[in-house]
Amino acid sequence: MKEIEYEVTGLLEGQVYFFRIIAANANGEGEPLESTIPIVAKHAVDPPEIPSTPRILDYDKKSAKLEWWAPSETNIKHYIVEAQERFLVPKDSEDTVESPDAEVSQIS
Repeated sequence: MKEIEYEVTGLLEGQVYFFRIIAANANGEGEPLESTIPIVAKHAVDPPEIPSTPRILDYDKKSAKLEWWAPSETNIKHYIVEAQERFLVPKDSEDTVESPDAEVSQIS
């Protein structure tokens, strides 16, 4: 058997589709092959799952060595590691005071 590919265009992402393929030659058309399982129009690879919470293995004045458990997917190309200088409290929180010396109260 020969593997054939065909690109179907104009699909809407997230929409469910069924497909039907009919072979044709000089003697006419054959019986259709119909998909029995619905197919969702989406990227072939989903975004990776969230990694585990990182922990600090070692640190000094300028850097920290982190470790975490990676999701089981094998399609991860790289990680983006972001550092935040300090804990930020949302401005709309009822339990905060807007000043440089603010303290958070009523933490349960």
